[in-house]
Amino acid sequence: MLDSGKNVYPEELEAFYSDSKLISDIAVFGIMVNGSETVFAVIVPIKANITYKELKLEITRLGRGLPTYKTVKDFAISVDPLPKTTKRTNINSKIIDNLEQGLYNRGEGEAGIEKELTANDPKKIAIINILKDELKSKKLYCSQNLRDFNIDSLGSMNLIVQLEVKLSIKIEEKIFSAAENLENLTNYLSICKRGEGRTTFDELINGKIETKSVAFFNPIFELLLVIFRFLSKIKYERIFLSLGKKS
Repeated sequence: MLDSGKNVYPEELEAFYSDSKLISDIAVFGIMVNGSETVFAVIVPIKANITYKELKLEITRLGRGLPTYKTVKDFAISVDPLPKTTKRTNINSKIIDNLEQGLYNRGEGEAGIEKELTANDPKKIAIINILKDELKSKKLYCSQNLRDFNIDSLGSMNLIVQLEVKLSIKIEEKIFSAAENLENLTNYLSICKRGEGRTTFDELINGKIETKSVAFFNPIFELLLVIFRFLSKIKYERIFLSLGKKS
């Protein structure tokens, strides 16, 4: 499924484009290109002397028979056979890895391929899985940041609480918010020490309600201000207590 919510089935498109007399083999998948998920292909041409331009014209011609959201928007050429399973299906994870390493010829393509956020370290894997769950995304990319997921200040605080509770770490809110992208954020979270003392959750639940007087003293105004902040505190206590129970 693409970011747009449209369903795209790689096997269906691979069978469709494989009917071309110029294509020996093809792998179709979704990747991030310039900030949005795009239908991309890696193609093995039927002959080594077939050019990128010829394939581009062929892909465009074939695409006229498909809905716009299903058409291949960009592609790369492989001179070697595509990685396959024992059942002869494409190993897309390996193909994408090869693409990110520049092993395929992208010809005239100019858009930058964005690298998926992955890790081998168990702690980083746990962090990435929590981020995927909280950001409601099956895939995350290194260059993305929290703004790409419409995370506001309250959402950021919620995410910090969830990460602290689930990873048993103490997060510095300023450093967390200053992370330029998800890769940097993951690296920071992986070196956070185990939670000691008051966590962000503790600060939200147990922090003092402070009032700031106006230039003139008005007892009714001051009383209303205290009541308003007290009720707001109760509201957020309930929110974060429910978050703690879910985790």
